[in-house]
Amino acid sequence: DLYKYLRSVLHYGSKWYNYNFNDILNKMTNFNNPNELEKEMLFWEKEEFDKFLSVETDIKFRALFETLYYCGLRSGEVRGLTWTDIDFKNKKLTVNKNVVINFEGNKYLITTPKTKSSYRTIPIPNVLLDDLKTLRKYQDNYYEFNNDWFVFGSFEPLGKAVMRERKNKN
Repeated sequence: DLYKYLRSVLHYGSKWYNYNFNDILNKMTNFNNPNELEKEMLFWEKEEFDKFLSVETDIKFRALFETLYYCGLRSGEVRGLTWTDIDFKNKKLTVNKNVVINFEGNKYLITTPKTKSSYRTIPIPNVLLDDLKTLRKYQDNYYEFNNDWFVFGSFEPLGKAVMRERKNKN
């Protein structure tokens, strides 16, 4: 309650008296309410995922959702995968970059993964490996295709909004 009161006083001073408390307000966001319940992690059971995937007909989105589900990647990590990150022989993929939105130009930026432990090599299950091979054969037909293309995109990564819209449609 004291935290809420202090924030409201600072906001009042900022709004009505033009004081700049942004530095203080930004630091205050790190405080946790000891009475707040922890959010439960939401995940799909295998049957739920299979039902979701059963309506997907596009191989690109099918492989995308399988990669998210089976490999546990973040959306920026999966959007940053290039064909050089997929090892078909050893059935592994490597996470070594992340795609984020650059708000200044509405373009994307390639950055390092979120944390040190986010650099990782993950085994690929056979069902996903088969779909990635099919997607690779499909993309091989594109003009100027190369291994630096994004797995889920082309010479540019798939947009986050496109991913979200397809998920919501399914």
